Amino acid sequence: MFEESLYLTDLNDSVALGKEHAIPLGGVPVAGSGVEVVLEDVTFRYPGAEKDALRDVSLTIPPGKVVALVGENGSGKTTLSALVAGLYLPTAGRVLYNGVEIRDADRETIFDKIALLSQHVQAWPMTVKANVHIGDGRKPLVQEDVEAAAERADVRKIVEELPHGWDSIAMKGFERGVKLSGGQWQRVGVARVVYRGRVLNIVDEPTAALDPRAEIDMFESLHGLTADGVTSVLLITHRLAATASADVIYVLNQGRLVEAGPHRELMDIDGGHYRELYELQASQYDTTANAKVPTQRA
Repeated sequence: MFEESLYLTDLNDSVALGKEHAIPLGGVPVAGSGVEVVLEDVTFRYPGAEKDALRDVSLTIPPGKVVALVGENGSGKTTLSALVAGLYLPTAGRVLYNGVEIRDADRETIFDKIALLSQHVQAWPMTVKANVHIGDGRKPLVQEDVEAAAERADVRKIVEELPHGWDSIAMKGFERGVKLSGGQWQRVGVARVVYRGRVLNIVDEPTAALDPRAEIDMFESLHGLTADGVTSVLLITHRLAATASADVIYVLNQGRLVEAGPHRELMDIDGGHYRELYELQASQYDTTANAKVPTQRA
């Protein structure tokens, strides 16, 4: 009981800390069919940390576009995506949604515009159908909508071939329980985002567990979300080949924005950080005898 009480204390402390740093309830509604997110000189430091995770970052995520965040581990990509999603408030600077500053905005109207797929897809011990529907659990479950989202995420056929189809429990140990692979869970996560049907979709490493063919199909599906000219995708990935077709790429290094632009412009920068990372990855696929691996910057 004593050991469990320590976990309960930690939970209560985290809830109190989260409330302290959350967007307040009420405030100015974020209007408009799409959403433009603007960061102005944003700095963020985690509570108790000794240095900033992000420093003086300014960028724009326009509606109807694919925007990519790239950089090495620890560069601040996931932290920045959490700020864009409204999960964190900046330590300094401003985050604006359609011109409304985050501290003045109505929390619900921000969250109603955003879908977030994190690096680790939450696997709920429920039916596969419910695991997709939980993307927007407030609306009635419509089987046709669930199947349409699964089709977009290329997971419908996999689910329908399970022993109990959509009513299979997505975890072993239960009656009708099944074990989904990491790649299948990533597809379920994307289906969850599609089902949510929001105008800003933030996806963090959505293809890490997929094979090359499935990875290409997944990126094509994500790009397809922007076809309406309103829906936008914020893509965080280490697979730089997938960023080449993004409308704009933001390059982070040690918490700072160091480069921005489309793929071709960034590749034209001699000594550029993006070009260095891209060529480093490309060299891994060059099997010629004279191929050389670029030396990483110290």
